[in-house]
Amino acid sequence: MHARWISSAAIVTFLAFSPATASAVAAGPEDKCEARKLKATAVYASCRLKAEAKAKLKGVAPDYTKCEEGFAKKFGKTEEKAGPGVCPSEGDQAVIDDTVAGYTAELATLLGGPGGCPQADQSRTPLEVVADLRAAAAAEDWAAFGCSYHENAFVIDDQGLMVGRAEIVSASMSLHDLFGDAQAEVVEENIFRDVVRTLFTLDAGWVEIEDGVHTYLIQGGRIRQQTTHGLITFNGPPPEGP
Repeated sequence: MHARWISSAAIVTFLAFSPATASAVAAGPEDKCEARKLKATAVYASCRLKAEAKAKLKGVAPDYTKCEEGFAKKFGKTEEKAGPGVCPSEGDQAVIDDTVAGYTAELATLLGGPGGCPQADQSRTPLEVVADLRAAAAAEDWAAFGCSYHENAFVIDDQGLMVGRAEIVSASMSLHDLFGDAQAEVVEENIFRDVVRTLFTLDAGWVEIEDGVHTYLIQGGRIRQQTTHGLITFNGPPPEGP
């Protein structure tokens, strides 16, 4: 009886370490490809968050250039090395890039806290953020206007770059004074994921914009990035001040 028990144990041990069993649990090419892409994605997310931290300390907009270049190179090489039809997913670099960028930006927004703004603002939808932004500008409520932007947001327009909530609010107040009581008229507005695009016109009499467009990237209930462009036509001299 004892000999039979030892024999059974030996068989179990042999099976456990036999080549057939070992190969059954070894990772295949598709698993290796997925694992490498996961590692590349983890490095990319970490790089973007480090860029956020660096920008916070310096008071500037985050620079993700090296992160994006490194991710594109590593991700692309992984699929190239594996060959067509091997990786469980293919050609998804742009999708993963956008997803990581969105989540890391939202994490940075949440960690930044309300910054003197209502905590509830962070639960707004992108369209609600843009609507609140217009309402605040019309009411000249610049505190609420600023709360529609992330503390380290940046805006690129035809005149240059504005970085940070304070600079954006200051520039917006100057433009509001320039155009007087004239308000932008929304021609069309659409949304794709976290991006809102607003086509508008603005006519202040002496100056007008016929084909304006705002593009907002919104994360965590606040504007993270914005571009603004439009052809400005001057019809006469600006009105004299009071």
